[in-house]
Amino acid sequence: MAVYARGYRPYHGERRGAPAWYVIYREGYGMAFRGIGFRIVGLMFIVWFVVWGAGLYFTLGVEEQAMRAAPRGMRDMLGAAAQLKQALSIFYGGVAVLTGLLAILVGSGLIADDLRTRALPLILVRPIRGWEYVLGKALVLPRILVWTCLVPGCVYYVLVGLWQPPGESLPWLLGNLDIVEAVVIHFATAAVSYTGLMLLLSARTDRRSGVIAVASAVFFAGTVLALMLAPLDGIGPIMKYAGLPENSIAAIAREAVEAVAPMRRGARHAEKVLSFIPEPGKAFALGVALLAAGLFSALRRARSVEVTE
Repeated sequence: MAVYARGYRPYHGERRGAPAWYVIYREGYGMAFRGIGFRIVGLMFIVWFVVWGAGLYFTLGVEEQAMRAAPRGMRDMLGAAAQLKQALSIFYGGVAVLTGLLAILVGSGLIADDLRTRALPLILVRPIRGWEYVLGKALVLPRILVWTCLVPGCVYYVLVGLWQPPGESLPWLLGNLDIVEAVVIHFATAAVSYTGLMLLLSARTDRRSGVIAVASAVFFAGTVLALMLAPLDGIGPIMKYAGLPENSIAAIAREAVEAVAPMRRGARHAEKVLSFIPEPGKAFALGVALLAAGLFSALRRARSVEVTE
């Protein structure tokens, strides 16, 4: 190919320094912060996080202090853990759109930008294999989603634990690890789903705008289909998995419904609501399948331009 004809040759000498995949990942993560769209969405998320944190304090922290002074018979039967699960469900439900926009803005140029600038052949002619290039690109988006999907829930969990009466914080934290588990499942599902989708689309074209348009259509169309068709008999159990946001927050939503709905609306109402929410295991499996498709597409693209002798 052209770069080989011009004198470029694959490097066969000694490899030194950081692994190639780590260099690509670090560069991709750094470039993500340079876009104005990323900064705007990031600022909106920070504002939402701070506002919700303040609201969580006044609805749980102050309430816990008031409950300590109230007679036992007047205390709310809905404990702090159940209220936190409900709060996390509302928080992540509100931030789902921002997470999707962030994933689209960051992921749209993962490979498309290298194709547009014709940088991919120059990258692969260096001591970088195709799988190293793909691995580095695939790690960028999960690193971004750590800040939107994993950290907030864990911070709120620790805060509510610290608001417990003296000497009860550690037992409360250890006794409610299912909240952390739900947050971790949320992060893992979002990471594999969005990474797979963006790799799949970004490897197919050199136009970032095209990737953004298609990804947005998939994101919002799937959400609408999941919300509209999930209540229908027959097709409902399948279509409720159509929306990536619904899949990613499935574990947190189910925890909230199981903790709150039976006490407030009864067990039958809780079972009805749960039938509309994706099962976390299946949602994660679909995300893994999407990730596998994205990795295959990206690796195929990398191998198609790799310089060989």
